[in-house]
Amino acid sequence: MSLLQQASTYIIGSIMILLFTGCASSSLDQYATYHQNSQPRPLYYISLPLENQEQWQLERNLIDEDGYTQYYILINQQNDPPQQIIVHYGRHITTPLIQTMQQIASGNRYAECKISKTKLIQKYNNNLIFTNTLKNCVGNQELWQVYKIFNRPDGQYAIIYTVEPRQISEKTHLYIQHIISLAQLTQYK
Repeated sequence: MSLLQQASTYIIGSIMILLFTGCASSSLDQYATYHQNSQPRPLYYISLPLENQEQWQLERNLIDEDGYTQYYILINQQNDPPQQIIVHYGRHITTPLIQTMQQIASGNRYAECKISKTKLIQKYNNNLIFTNTLKNCVGNQELWQVYKIFNRPDGQYAIIYTVEPRQISEKTHLYIQHIISLAQLTQYK
């Protein structure tokens, strides 16, 4: 695992603990998560209009009474995956959206990067989209993330795309950013 991946994992882990005080979710395979767990199912799942959804595999699944977090990587990725989708659900979390973004930005200090920038893309109703960029990190690596956060009465949902931008094409980078922005919450029936 590269140093940047370690920093990314640390930042995301710390942020999940700070913000959501629990674990997390995904539309890629959210329903199966609750067949393997005795915890009550959330009211929603994240619907992601990803054309090649079958190419993403669940790498790690963390579940507890406070929610869940799922980490997805591409099936053909080997060590040091250049991109990852993280889906999260924090039960009963009521952190305001802008405060969530600010807490993630403040978590950048742990990444040991010379440049960090968090940019608000769109805020509407109970949803927020923003990007987080880290440059000139250890080993001259970079990290780019796009977040979509949803606040709902039963908790906070999030989908995060993380990539080392120099390892994928700009076209793929923009496509995933667009797809994350289109992610919606769908209520379980």
